[in-house]
Amino acid sequence: MEEIYKECIKIPGYTDIRELRFLYHWAKTLLEKRKYLKIVEVGSFWGRTAALFSLVDENRVTVYAIDSWSGYCTDIYNFLKKNKNEISNINEYFKYLIQTNIPIENAKNCIENFKFYTRNYKNIIPVKAYSPHDFYNKWNEEIDIFFLDASHKNPNDWENIEFWMKFIRKGGILCGHDYNTLHFPDVVSNVEKLKKILNQNPEIVYSLWKFDL
Repeated sequence: MEEIYKECIKIPGYTDIRELRFLYHWAKTLLEKRKYLKIVEVGSFWGRTAALFSLVDENRVTVYAIDSWSGYCTDIYNFLKKNKNEISNINEYFKYLIQTNIPIENAKNCIENFKFYTRNYKNIIPVKAYSPHDFYNKWNEEIDIFFLDASHKNPNDWENIEFWMKFIRKGGILCGHDYNTLHFPDVVSNVEKLKKILNQNPEIVYSLWKFDL
C-alpha cells in the first residue's frame, strides 16, 4: 500500500500522504461491496487524488477528473509577489514547494500538466469544464463517490454539492478536502449544513470530510 501513496505523492498537489491513505481506504472499502466504482472528482489540479482513486483498482474503477484548468496557480504567484523581499518567508515558501512537489518554473494549472502526470493511469477521464454549470441537463449517470476539492468558496462549492449529491448511489460516499475553519470557512459551513440535511455526523480526518449516503 505504501508504494501506492509514495507514487501518488510524487504528483504535485495539496492532499498529504496521511489523507491519501484515508481516501484509498474509503474507496477500497466501498469497492468490496460493489462490482465497479464510478468516481467524480471536481478540482483535480495535476492529478494526485485522481491517480490515487484510479489505483484502487485499474479494472473496476473509473475516475472522472473535472477541472477548469484555467491558468496559473495564483496562490504560488501571489505568495512570491507578496514576500519576494523577505528571506524568511521565501524559505517557508520553498518548504511549501517541497511539500506539494509543485515546480515553480512550470506552476500552471492546465490540462497539459494533468495529462502529463496521469499519463500512465488509463482509467482516468479528464474533463475540462466548469462544474456544475457545464453539466446541467447533460449528466445523468449514477456515481459511487463524489470528491470535492475545487474553489473552496460558495456559491460554487455548495452548487457542486447540491448537483452531484443527487447522482450518488445509495450507500455511496460524498466527501471533500480542506475542512479548515481558518482558511476555508465555506467548506466548514457546507459540512455543517450537510450534517443537518443528512442527519448524520461527518467523518473528519485531518482536513478530509466524508458522509455515507
